[in-house]
Amino acid sequence: SRMVESVKDEVERLRMESGKPELSIRTINLTEKGRPKELMSLDTIDFLEWVEKPWEESQVYRRFKETVFVLLTFRTDKQGRTIFIGDKLWSMSEKELEGSVKRFWRQVKETTEEGIVITPVQQKSKVVMKNNLPKQDENRILHAKTKASNAADLCSLPDGRAITKQGYWFNASYISDLVKDI
Repeated sequence: SRMVESVKDEVERLRMESGKPELSIRTINLTEKGRPKELMSLDTIDFLEWVEKPWEESQVYRRFKETVFVLLTFRTDKQGRTIFIGDKLWSMSEKELEGSVKRFWRQVKETTEEGIVITPVQQKSKVVMKNNLPKQDENRILHAKTKASNAADLCSLPDGRAITKQGYWFNASYISDLVKDI
């Protein structure tokens, strides 16, 4: 809360300048080597909406078009302590939104329209359901990944099937790029 309070005036200035009504406060925890310890989850994918709405009305377009992110960044030092290293106000550029993000949206939309392939895969003592939604190596900025609390946390697909809730996430390399100047 104190960190957010410290950048409050700057956030309000950026909000006014950008005209972006939404604010998203995110923490980024980096390893000693500067890599994110975890991926950054964004929103759950509503597959029904993604196939029905055009790009400019889509969930992902609105998310990045209307949001200023406050990135509170921490790093683990050699002794294993977590240290606050800085904050950054960031909003996505139009070039990235209309480039990589739009390609990601289109790929999810087309995959959903064609029918998401769900494949059971044996992993040690359990069966995991894999799918053909975009992975980290297929897009510079975003990928799709499970965002469910458990295997019973499902959502509907347009073809009537159910799938474990999926979300879109920032790629680890993109997170690193966002905070490399802190």
